[in-house]
Amino acid sequence: MRSLLLLVIVISFQTHATKVIEATALTSDLANKLGFEVIKTKDKSGLTIELKGPSKLLNSCKPLATGHFIIVKNNEIAAFISSANPSEPKSTSFIASISNHELVTFIDYQCENTAKRYTVSSND
Repeated sequence: MRSLLLLVIVISFQTHATKVIEATALTSDLANKLGFEVIKTKDKSGLTIELKGPSKLLNSCKPLATGHFIIVKNNEIAAFISSANPSEPKSTSFIASISNHELVTFIDYQCENTAKRYTVSSND
């Protein structure tokens, strides 16, 4: 009985401790509707993605983190994550090789009971 009780406590703690961030890919329409600004600049050196988000999202969500991921063949090979500026959340990322790699730039928001991630991909 004691083992069963400990197992229930551990499972209960894990379900409360690990919240999955709900990720949403930003289309141009959704970005405009939510107050995001997406700027993609391609030149001979590669691709730069600038993602700027609102300081408050959906009346209760506040900026939490910004960053980017580099993905090759559906495997994440590199990541950069930092805390977001609360008054002007912004993530700027650069990738030189856009033919073999995918760059995903994001801003995370902490809402009342959940976290939300808004992404822009170099493949879009």
